[in-house]
Amino acid sequence: MEIEKLKILRTLFPGTLILLGLLPAYVYFTKDPVEIGWTLAGVGMVISYGLGTIYNLYCLRKVFNWRSHERITDNIKQRLLKIGRTLPVTRERAEEILKTRSLMDIFYKLVDSDNTLKE
Repeated sequence: MEIEKLKILRTLFPGTLILLGLLPAYVYFTKDPVEIGWTLAGVGMVISYGLGTIYNLYCLRKVFNWRSHERITDNIKQRLLKIGRTLPVTRERAEEILKTRSLMDIFYKLVDSDNTLKE
């Protein structure tokens, strides 16, 4: 899939999920059943794109995913520390290394050097 389509979907998908999540609340509070038609589908697409844009602009992904990202980052650091040692490391030194961003910098350099992961 082309990168431009992926960028559009990255905005549209969260907005669609937000809209679908709000739809039951709309029906509950207004007591107005929603009929899905071509007009509503078109308006829904525009609203979804708008909600997705707000989601991306205000970095709400960080609000919802910070715990997961923290676990992933810790896992990457632990594995790099485990496989990257040539000499034994004391516990204090290992904790010091894990607190810095040096292991993540190494990880990003490894990922950036892999041609299969580029656009």
